[in-house]
Amino acid sequence: MLRVDVLQLAQSDDTLTKVLIELRHCLNSLTPVDQIPPEILAHIFGYVLQLSGHEGTPKLYHGATERVRTRPLLALSHVSSKWRAVALNTPSLWTRIDNHDGAQLEAFIQRSGAMPLSLHLLTQDAERLDHLLQEEGHRIRRLDLTEYPHWVDPPAHLQVAAPLLECLTITSECAPVRDDESDATPILFGERVSNLRAFALRPLYMWIPGNYFPHLTHLYLGTFRGRILYDDTMRYLTSLFSNTPALQYLFFSGLQAAAVLTVTSTRAVLPSLRAFTCIDSDLAATLLLLQRVELPENVLVRLDDLHVHSGDPGDGAYLPCRLASERFVASFTRLEIAADDNNLHLVAEGPRSALWIRATCYVDDRQDQWAPWVTTLHAMLPLARIKTLHVSLLNEVIIPNHLLAYIPDLTALALRIHPDYREMDEDTCWGLLNELFRALSGDAPIVCPALESVGVEIWGGDTEDFRLPPASEVVRRMVRARTRAGKPLRRLALQPHLERDLESPEMVAAFRAALALIKRDVEDVELVRDSESVVCLFKMSDVWKVDAFEEYWELLDDERPRYNIPWL
Repeated sequence: MLRVDVLQLAQSDDTLTKVLIELRHCLNSLTPVDQIPPEILAHIFGYVLQLSGHEGTPKLYHGATERVRTRPLLALSHVSSKWRAVALNTPSLWTRIDNHDGAQLEAFIQRSGAMPLSLHLLTQDAERLDHLLQEEGHRIRRLDLTEYPHWVDPPAHLQVAAPLLECLTITSECAPVRDDESDATPILFGERVSNLRAFALRPLYMWIPGNYFPHLTHLYLGTFRGRILYDDTMRYLTSLFSNTPALQYLFFSGLQAAAVLTVTSTRAVLPSLRAFTCIDSDLAATLLLLQRVELPENVLVRLDDLHVHSGDPGDGAYLPCRLASERFVASFTRLEIAADDNNLHLVAEGPRSALWIRATCYVDDRQDQWAPWVTTLHAMLPLARIKTLHVSLLNEVIIPNHLLAYIPDLTALALRIHPDYREMDEDTCWGLLNELFRALSGDAPIVCPALESVGVEIWGGDTEDFRLPPASEVVRRMVRARTRAGKPLRRLALQPHLERDLESPEMVAAFRAALALIKRDVEDVELVRDSESVVCLFKMSDVWKVDAFEEYWELLDDERPRYNIPWL
């Protein structure tokens, strides 16, 4: 009797559960959100996934543990039966997946219908991977391939037909399987002409694709290794660039000094390039590559975190050289240069193009590592067209004799003098400034005849020892000499930085009294305090913020442009 009661209770519970489910369906159907048409709800789902990062720009560094975010989509499909039905009947929601979970991969592929796929695949199970690519290769639009646990040379999986493939990224942190007999320029996907629009290879290990890429706009090449480093680096690179006539955004890193040993007379022409970025590379090798690539006149060239490990910046291989594209540097009108014993910062900008060089010399502790480099800068840049110069250098000879002498059209000069470079004392700082003013006050031919504005930031010690009177005498001689020559200054700004605050009435009065002596020769004489605007500003302009580069992948923070001038 008890057994019958239990069975009846179970049946009653099941009936009650069904009634409750139906009741909830009826209640849900009366809510406003349930009145949204399925096609609108599907669009909302897509927008939610986009905001959650499920369909965001993938990271370029996809390691073996990196996963495609599926939780937001699965959460949406479990809210209600209607939401689940809408999600399951919207194939576009199920097109991006990885192969960490075989069952989930199969479910996504089935639910995506005939939509183009975006797959992040590990190469760990080669047989299953080959089967997947053979079955679905015809509708893969994006493929992020992580070589794991070995780096295959070259990837044997990339011989399937993939006519829709637009973006291919290959990355690895694992040990390579080296094959010295393999083709260093394999043809991917069995077709000489490729439809790829974006390609990233990291690291660049012993091979580069030999395909012709008529539509490729984005190219990322990681650290150079293997025969790509030691055999014919420049030949491989110029050959690849020659196969990318539509290339707009080029990014590579890790070009080593050994690349200068390879010789090629081939030049690559990149007529559509908009951004050329090289980081963490040897300075000489990078300059050599720029001599082998012809750039358009409207392009941004960023050479960041370069290094000199052998020799010094004064060696011939490292010195500024004539580039293959003189049109690229022809429009530069603004130049900023800063250097200490070991570090160099240079940015030249114009209305159509710009050049950025940041480099460090690791050879020894000799002073003025970059002095020979800066003195030959005119070999690379047409300094005669520079209108604005912001400069901070150590050597008191370089600015007047090797920069100003080559810039006849300069109209605005800003100088920053800082004693902390190598424990420079105050006498050294003012000595540098005196040399500058003497050069500007010289007799015919007068230096920088178009000069209108001069601004100086200078660091001093205690206010009682600050050498303003001698400095003001040199300044007065300079402005008078230019006035007599018919080339008067229109603005002179002085910004002293002292160990004690400048707000003492006595110091302010002393500075103003000294500067008042030159007001009859200069229209605008200004004493700039620390709390006000910076006279010699080093600040990254918005021109370097190229969001289009990350259309297909997300870079690391240290790969994006940012000013790093810690000694200023």
